Amino acid sequence: MAPSTPEGVAVAPPTPLPGAKSQGVLGRHREGSGPGAGAGSEVGGRSRWWKIRLFRGMVDDLRRRAPYYGSDWTDAWDYRVVPATVYMYFAK
Repeated sequence: MAPSTPEGVAVAPPTPLPGAKSQGVLGRHREGSGPGAGAGSEVGGRSRWWKIRLFRGMVDDLRRRAPYYGSDWTDAWDYRVVPATVYMYFAK
């Protein structure tokens, strides 16, 4: 028996996160959809729900941080940083 809600109260279904793909339980793609569907999707009698992506974590990290790299360089040119850098360059 499904849980009941008070009359007049509508509960909206959960919305997927932006950029999220249609996934089933535990992140596995539903049968007949996604990258594992089609010919060659069966491996040892099981559907192929995973995909090898080399360096995916590093690529995602760089994409996430890329907007901040420019401001890091411009913020570093401070009245205290430049003289200290020049001093250390010419110091013995």
